[in-house]
Formats: sequence, structure tokens, C-alpha cells
Amino acid sequence: MGPGRLQRLASSALVLTLCLPLTGLEAQTKVERSGSLYKWKDDKGRWHYSESLPQNQEFDTLELNKHGRVVREVELHRNPGQQKNAKEQIERARQEKQLAVQRQRDDALLRTYTDEREIDDSRERNIALPEQAIAGLQLRLSQSRASLQGLRKQTETYAARGEVVPPGLNEDIAEEKKEIQRIERDIERYEQQIVSIRERYDDDNRRFRELKGTKDEAPQTANP
Repeated sequence: MGPGRLQRLASSALVLTLCLPLTGLEAQTKVERSGSLYKWKDDKGRWHYSESLPQNQEFDTLELNKHGRVVREVELHRNPGQQKNAKEQIERARQEKQLAVQRQRDDALLRTYTDEREIDDSRERNIALPEQAIAGLQLRLSQSRASLQGLRKQTETYAARGEVVPPGLNEDIAEEKKEIQRIERDIERYEQQIVSIRERYDDDNRRFRELKGTKDEAPQTANP
């Protein structure tokens, strides 16, 4: 390979190197030398580094310190018309997403049920499980309260005799109190679950009537 070809290859490699985007280490070296550096994303989502803000900056831009860490996010220089359009686009996208989610729910509702009675039956089936759990917990609660009452009577007996209450008895009383609190918390949790189930199925019932074009019957008034 001749000297001329070698020189042309070296020149091409230098040009290619200068055109490549800055890496994180190169960006840090650059900011340490100049004192300021900006990292910004173009309209295609690609990140770039520069020592100055892009002209008529309309991109997500970050200012970096000498260590290459983000100092602040630079606000986009948009005129009032651009700001309004940006807000409208965000709001329109939010509404479209909300409508899409609602359509999915509506389709699932209509595929699952054929009438309101089926919704009511499904609600009762789902409520039955936490109701059964509450019934079992209430039985345990009654037993724990009776056990606590018995333990307290034993301490009263020791006190009436002027005897020292055994440490184990006090420990049993403390543990029984904790058990009662745990059971009461579990009962409250299941009760809240039942309320949530009822509210969800009530919403489904209302929406089902809307989709089917039916309305609630107006209450009848007695004749004077």
C-alpha cells in the first residue's frame, strides 16, 4: 500500500472520529475543559452533547456539571402558541387513553353478562368469601375474649389471696390481647373488602344499564 493511500485512510478515520457523537467520558472531559455542557434529545429521541444550547431549543435538554451529573432541566423555549398546542396534545392523549381503557372495560362487561341479574349474582358470590371469613373470625374473637376474661379472673383470685400473680399468667393475658387485636384488624379488612366489592359491582350495574340503554325505574308515589 502506497504512502498516498495510507494518508487518505488516516484522513478518513480522523473525519469519522470527529463526526461521532460524544460518549459519557468525552462529555465529562469536555465539560471540565469548558465549564458547561448540555445534553439534549432531538425529535427522534436521540441524545446529543453540546457546549451551548441548540438554537430555538424545542427539545428535552439537561445541563451538566463538571462531573457530568445533571444540574437542572432546561425549560423549552416555546412561544405561547407552542405551549398551548403542547398542553392540548398532552390533554388529548390523556383523553384518548382514558377512552380506550373505558372501551375495553365496556367490551368486557358486555361479553361477561347478559342481564343485570347476572351482575347481582356475581356480586353475591364474591361477597360470600369474605363474609365466611368474617364469620370464622368472629367465632375466634368470641373465644379469645372468653379466654381473656378467664385469665383476668385468675389474676383477681391471686390478688384476693394476697399472692403474687405468676409471670406466665401476665404473659398469657398480654398475648391474648394481641390475638384479639389481630382478629379485629382482620375483620375490619374483610369488611372493607366487602364494601369495595359492592361499589365495584354497583358501578358495573350502572354502566351496563347505560350501554344497554335502560334506565332506573322511577319510584312510584302513592295517590293522595
